[in-house]
Amino acid sequence: MTAYELLDLSISIGNRIDLQLSVFITVHLAIFGGIVYVDRPLRSTEKVASLLLYSVFAALNLRIMQTQLGLDESIAREIGKLATDPCCITNEVVAFKVAELESNLHAVRGAVLWAGHIAFYVLVCLSILYDRALARRPAAQD
Repeated sequence: MTAYELLDLSISIGNRIDLQLSVFITVHLAIFGGIVYVDRPLRSTEKVASLLLYSVFAALNLRIMQTQLGLDESIAREIGKLATDPCCITNEVVAFKVAELESNLHAVRGAVLWAGHIAFYVLVCLSILYDRALARRPAAQD
């Protein structure tokens, strides 16, 4: 593949990672909003169902994002092979991708992905398990 094709694939994968991250954030906003919006504590069956569904979502999301990050790293490695080719020696974008590989950025992204998923998993689980209804404030008396 040419450098252009590999860079195009890298950008496509990056867009997919951004989309997946947007889904991840949106689902969490919906979960927290739902917990706050419901005026009563969740029933035990609702908590179990919520935890089960969220666990499936979190595991799938993590796996999808790991795959996408792996593809991006593979593409960067292929671009790195072209760095010494006459076609790409002066290409700044190829040099940027090589610098990404040398800085071990992909390993950092993987660690951040795991840390973020674990942190949000714990936060959601605790929010569901320790859900309480908000006390109604008495109406203002005139």
